[in-house]
Order: sequence, then C-alpha cells, then structure tokens
Amino acid sequence: MSNTVAELYAGLNIPFTPGSKGSKNQFFRATREEVLTWQVPPKIQRKLSPSNLKSMGILDWNLLIPVIVSDRPQSLEEWGGRQLLDGQHEAMLFIGSQEEDDLPYMLIEHSQNATLNEVLRKEAQIFKKLNTQRKNLTTLDVLRAEYVYDEPFALHIHAVMTALNLAADRFGSEDVNAKDIEAFNHFYYTVKNDNEATPIGIARLQSAKKLYFAIYPRAQKLHGTAFRAIAFLDRFINDGLANGKQSIFKQWCIDSIQREWSPKSLVKGYSSFNCHRWILYRIIDKYNREQSNLKGKGAQTIGQATLVSAAQRNEKFKHPDQDEWTARTTGLTTVK
Repeated sequence: MSNTVAELYAGLNIPFTPGSKGSKNQFFRATREEVLTWQVPPKIQRKLSPSNLKSMGILDWNLLIPVIVSDRPQSLEEWGGRQLLDGQHEAMLFIGSQEEDDLPYMLIEHSQNATLNEVLRKEAQIFKKLNTQRKNLTTLDVLRAEYVYDEPFALHIHAVMTALNLAADRFGSEDVNAKDIEAFNHFYYTVKNDNEATPIGIARLQSAKKLYFAIYPRAQKLHGTAFRAIAFLDRFINDGLANGKQSIFKQWCIDSIQREWSPKSLVKGYSSFNCHRWILYRIIDKYNREQSNLKGKGAQTIGQATLVSAAQRNEKFKHPDQDEWTARTTGLTTVK
C-alpha cells in the first residue's frame, strides 16, 4: 500500500526552514510558431546531441516535463526576449513531432530593471541547480554555469584554455583556430590538481602544450588524458633531469613517442587518477630499452640514481606502485 504525502513527510524528521525565496514561476503552453522564436543562451546550454535525440525516439507526452524559459526584460534590446534556458532537446523533439498540440513551459521572470549581468547570473544558477537535482552534469556543464556567475576555478580554467587556445563544447577559447579537447576530465585534473593557479602554473601548462604538439604535430585535437601524461613528462624533464640527460631524453620523446603511440594508444589501459604517473614510467622504460639496445653499456639511460634524485625534488616522480618503486631503487636511498 502506498504512503500518503503526509505520512512520508512525518517520517522524514528533517528541520525544514519555513518560508521560501525567489519569484513564483508561471506555467504556460506555447505553439510551434512561438517555440521557434525562442533563443538559446550559448554560454550555458550544451551542444545539441543528435544521438540523444535519436535515443529519445518518438515524442512521449507522458515524459515531457515543462521546459524552462527565461523572460528577459525588453530593455536589454538584442539580449532581451525569451530564452530557452533548459529543455532544448525536448523542444527539438516537439518541433520534429509535427504534433498540433502546444509545448508546456515554465516562465522565469526578471525585474524590468535587471541588468544583463544580473539576468545571466540568475539563469546560470537556476540552470545548474535544475540539472544537479535532476541528473548528473558533466564537468563541462558545471564549469559553463559556474563561469557565468564568476566561480573562481571556472574563471581560472577558462583563462588557461584561452591562453592555450583550447576549447571544449562552447567553453574556453573563442578563436576559430582553437584546438578542441577530447577526454576533458584529465585535462581538468591537469589544471586543477597538477598545477598551481599562478603564472608559474600557467607557464608550465603552456610548456606542456608546446611539447604535446612537438610530439604530435599533426594532431587536430588535444586528448586530455594524453595531455596530462605529457604535461607530467614535461615536468619530469624540466625538474627531474639535468644537463645532457635532460636534452637527450626530451629529444627522444619528440622523435620517438609518436612512432610508438598515438595519443589514445599512449594512455590505453590507464584511466585512474594517477594514470599520468604510470604513463611516465611506460615512456621511461621504452626509452631505456632503446638506448641500451643501441648504445650498450654507455647508454644515457634513466637509472636508479637518476630516479631517486628526481623523486627527491618531487615525490610524485616516484613510481605510483610502492613495491615497484622499491624494486627499482634497491640499494639506494629511497624517498619516503
């Protein structure tokens, strides 16, 4: 037997805060002709997905919840009017259905004196809350919304992507020649977790991008996981090595990594948070084998002493598996 709302509420035992906030929204229905006039705010909305639309199939009125429309003040002129804030896939499905009925929508109103910045901030915050409560947002969805209302890290990663001339799904550089990022999450970790939000951190990321495209000069996109690995490789070369060994290893990376691995094959089998550390040792092992085969005993390999010295400068240069690290550095002073 089902519970009533009263029974469920009584069982929650949660100290709800009395009252409410925000303006009370109104519900309407729009004709096809009216829907076609709505604009879609590009700074918040994700790109339309043909695959998602195909998977939704035929229009199902039982599943069609009201879309969200923002009624901006007409005083904003070309930025004013009605904006389809949330539900663009549902709107496309409705238009494509050729149904004669009307599309239900909820109208969000603003003060007629509101500035464009105030309107954008309110829309972004509503979009984020609606989608957080209703479904899981992607990292890019969250960043797009947070960027509009000036969340510090969203501003920082947007600045980084602009400086590096990179873009991902309407976020980052607006340059038509910007390189698109695929596998975005590990690019996100590179900026957020591996580098400081300082000019030095941005300079390291710029250096990493330079090395990435020196290794993969014909790459049309930047693979986020591969970029994280190469950014860490670049950090190892610059901070962990010195003198001739540094220049020899870097040149080998530029000459040889592409011959052995594409960006995707370089990271194949590595998807954990520490994947960049595992991939560094994959590259080092390949380099050591080639150098030993070609030059024998006098080869400029990256051996035990070099690895321990590098790890003393940055503990993250240790092999991510402690047992493997111990085996590689047996007989030498290890980093604790």
